[in-house]
Amino acid sequence: MNVLKLFKKSNHKHNWELIAKTFVEPKPISVQGALDLTRLSMTGMTTFIFQCTECDEFKTQMTEGIETTTLDRLIDKVDISGPEYIMRDGKTYILMKYQKVQENLPIR
Repeated sequence: MNVLKLFKKSNHKHNWELIAKTFVEPKPISVQGALDLTRLSMTGMTTFIFQCTECDEFKTQMTEGIETTTLDRLIDKVDISGPEYIMRDGKTYILMKYQKVQENLPIR
């Protein structure tokens, strides 16, 4: 590591930039005697990873809960790659973006 990086590490205020975000979705499970695990299974957890733009140091922050819902993520996938097919109880559902039909008026 060069002297400039050492100097920056010791004499600056961190400028944190979010570089990654991961989450664990809530799952309805219960485990006997594991109160923390049961609580997290109901709320989910989000982990944020930050990096300082000055010294490249990393920090992580974990919080209970998630920012987005499964529906939010499905809609994002539809916007990117088109219709999503969801199978549930032997039935198939299609989630896709609605295309408004343009009515053409006849020209005389």
